[in-house]
Amino acid sequence: MVKIYGMPTCPYCDYIHEQIVGRENEFEYINIGENIRNMGAFTRLRDTNPAFDHSKEIGDVGIPAFVLEDGSITLDPAVVGLIEYVTLALLYKAAEEAENAGDKDQALDCYRMVYDLTADEDVGKRISGFSS
Repeated sequence: MVKIYGMPTCPYCDYIHEQIVGRENEFEYINIGENIRNMGAFTRLRDTNPAFDHSKEIGDVGIPAFVLEDGSITLDPAVVGLIEYVTLALLYKAAEEAENAGDKDQALDCYRMVYDLTADEDVGKRISGFSS
């Protein structure tokens, strides 16, 4: 089981948390803001593991953080089969840009990818609009 350290006030963590709802047999989400024990466990990881070096250098907390079954740590959601928040935002932006440029096929492909990841009703309406 993959452990994920995060907080609900972190939009990147929140997006990851949404993806794992109903997948408790694969992922354990640990809210580091919930209690001092969780914060302490995360702080020990962060202070001793080189996976966090870059985050510390730039002043980031280093969440969401993923502890794999073998004990290794990554900050990359793709390693555990999840989508990073930024990736979704870039897909949506690419869809809008393609639509504005008149490239309906590219826009539709991008919107479909966003919809597949989010099931967002507004995106679904945009997709339906292409069929009209």
